[in-house]
Amino acid sequence: MDYQEAYDSALAALRAERASEALPLLQTCLELQPDSADAWLYLGVAKGMSGDHDGAQTALDRALQLAPDDARVLYNLARLEQRRGRTELAVDTYRRVLAIDPMHARARQALADLGRAVVSFGAAAPERPVLTTLDGSWRLKGLDATTVAVATVTIWLTGLLMGAMQFVAGRAGHTKELITGAWQTSLMSLVLGPLWAIFAVLVYNLLATRMGPIRARLAIDGEWTVVRRVDERALAGLYAAYTAIAMVVAALIVVPVMAVVMANAPGELGGGGAIFALVIGMLIGMVGGGAFAMAVAYVVALLLGGFYNRLVPRLGGISLAAELDADSVCVVRGVRLMPTVLTVFATAAPWLVVITVMVVGCLWLSFSMSPQAPAHPHFFLAMQAAEMWVGMLGRLVVAALAVRWCGGIKLTVEPDEREW
Repeated sequence: MDYQEAYDSALAALRAERASEALPLLQTCLELQPDSADAWLYLGVAKGMSGDHDGAQTALDRALQLAPDDARVLYNLARLEQRRGRTELAVDTYRRVLAIDPMHARARQALADLGRAVVSFGAAAPERPVLTTLDGSWRLKGLDATTVAVATVTIWLTGLLMGAMQFVAGRAGHTKELITGAWQTSLMSLVLGPLWAIFAVLVYNLLATRMGPIRARLAIDGEWTVVRRVDERALAGLYAAYTAIAMVVAALIVVPVMAVVMANAPGELGGGGAIFALVIGMLIGMVGGGAFAMAVAYVVALLLGGFYNRLVPRLGGISLAAELDADSVCVVRGVRLMPTVLTVFATAAPWLVVITVMVVGCLWLSFSMSPQAPAHPHFFLAMQAAEMWVGMLGRLVVAALAVRWCGGIKLTVEPDEREW
């Protein structure tokens, strides 16, 4: 059994109040990683649940040596001191918790229960608050459409600037009309991007209540919280359902528009029979295409989730700076750039390889059949493939930075007690 497997099993046992089962698992964690502050912390919690207060004190003291600014360690030390009748020491420790994490609701409640004033430490809060309650398995119940849309606008604005730099640096030889057309496309994306983001959020919030939300295991790493594992089956099911809804919405928009266009077309194209045949044909095509798209979406999401889970131990995983308030609203304030971008990019790489092969193959086939092929088709195809990969990497970097620039994204989460 490796460290992460033993650690996750121990946390599951503790959440189920099976301290005796968690103790040997945590000992295994410490044999593998003797300086793991998290393992020492939960060993102290397990010993405290078992009634071994001296053992709990020793374990928590060691955790505090390894992570002196970890509010979780201080909070559990305060609880232990309170149980042992050391009230004044417990009060001081609870206040140390609030000095690190002013939003720690349990520490505030403990001070209120002890009849002590809750001192506000809001002005001294760190720029990236230390996460104190996001360890373990969580379910993403919903997203806030406004903050997601603001982040999307920020991403597209930055992308617009990057597009301007690309045109100036690499496409100065193109015609004015081509550059103007590209700018029009970029500006349209600036409008449609946030609308798509709001649509995606609304659909996810609907699906999360019907099918169950995305589930993930989180772990504290200093001031960051790391997405250690995702439930790929839940992710695949939600993505397939989202694809089906998106296809239905597209059909509701595209089919009437095409019918109006055909009705106003001159000659035989505008006949009633032609319109009826077009509508029926498009509906049949969208039903078949939608079923195929759902199957592809499910398989792709399943594979990507599995790739991510395997890459986390090597590349670090998605690392977030976030805080959890008393209403279980998680505000993601920032993203740890290097491990997050590397992990997501490596996760998407196999799918990007497939897309690149398809795009380059189609372009090569069209060049071989067209008399207007570029002068250097192989160089052109290589540049197209490179642009896809560099563009993917650039969008990930911009998205990670945009989360911080726009002020954060709000999520609604809840603890997940079910094993998966």
